[in-house]
Amino acid sequence: TYALPTRHVFDSMRSLALVGRFDPRSVPASAVMYAGAASLFAFLGLSFHASRRLAAVARELASSASPPERFYERAMNFVWRALQGDWSDGHEIDPALVDETVGLGHLFAPVTYLGLLAEKRLCRGDFTGAERASAEIDRIWQVYHYDLAKTNHYWLRTISALEQGRFEEGRRAAHAYYEENPEDLLHLLALGCRAKAEILLGDLDAAETSLGEAAGIAERVKRVPPYHASRVATARL
Repeated sequence: TYALPTRHVFDSMRSLALVGRFDPRSVPASAVMYAGAASLFAFLGLSFHASRRLAAVARELASSASPPERFYERAMNFVWRALQGDWSDGHEIDPALVDETVGLGHLFAPVTYLGLLAEKRLCRGDFTGAERASAEIDRIWQVYHYDLAKTNHYWLRTISALEQGRFEEGRRAAHAYYEENPEDLLHLLALGCRAKAEILLGDLDAAETSLGEAAGIAERVKRVPPYHASRVATARL
C-alpha cells in the first residue's frame, strides 16, 4: 500500500470521488475507503484536517458495516491520530477484537495497527507493552506467512534495540531489515536507524556511508513521506 504512496493517494481520491456521486451508505466497503484515505493523508503529511474529516465520515459509515470493516475503521483511526501525535490510550483497540479479525482472515488492518501500537509504546518507554504487540505480529507471520507481518517483525526488532540502548544489536537488526525488505522506502528506514546506531557507537565513517546511501535513495524516489524521511533526518542530529 505504501510502497508507492503518491500513486496510492491519487487512486484513493479517485475512488472517493466516484463514491461521492452516490449515497456512500449504498456502496460496499465505503467505510474502508474513507478510513484508508484518512490514514493516508496523515501518513503523507498532507493534511491532518482532511484526515479528521474523512475519519468522521468513515466512523459514521462503519456503524452499520460488517465487523471487519468496523475494525478497519478503528485501526485507521488509530493510525492517523498516532501520526498526528495523539497517543492517548483511548484510541487503542481491545485485543479480543484484534484476535477476532485475524481469525476471520483479515490481516492488513490488525498488523498495521499492532505495528504502530508497538512503535508508540516503544517511544513511550513501555517496552513490555510493545513486546506484547510485537509477539502478536510474530504469531501472525508464523501462522499466515504474511509479508507485512514479516516486515514489521524486522522493523520492530530494529527500533526496539535502539530505544533500549542496545546499539550494536540495533545496527545488526537494521542491516537485517534492509536485506529482508527490497523496497526503497523501507531501505531509508533501515539506513536511518543503522546510521543512528553507528553514530552512537562512535563509528562515524560507517554512519556517513549509511547516510550517503540514504541520500541517493531519496534522490531517486523524489517524494519521500515524512515517516521515512524523519528517520534519516533525526540520525543527523
